[in-house]
Amino acid sequence: MSMEPALSEDYVLSFKFPCSNETEATILYDVLRVDREPKRSSVEKSLSVDNNVLNITLKTSNVKNLKPSFNALLDYILLSKDTIEQFGPPVKKQ
Repeated sequence: MSMEPALSEDYVLSFKFPCSNETEATILYDVLRVDREPKRSSVEKSLSVDNNVLNITLKTSNVKNLKPSFNALLDYILLSKDTIEQFGPPVKKQ
């Protein structure tokens, strides 16, 4: 995880979240991508999946907005992982 001011005075928080497999990483990606950041937060979120790793980047000009966005992302990730562990991965329809 890293946080650094970008050239345009924006703050960027990037982290990689390793998953047990690519399917789990894709599920987490799908859960997180539909949850848009509120306009008042001024945080831009970008997500990608690389094999079994979920890459997340948060960018904002107001560093105070990073904490609630980061906390919300972690809450969604942990809830989704708990759900996957309890009910298993999705079953493909035939």
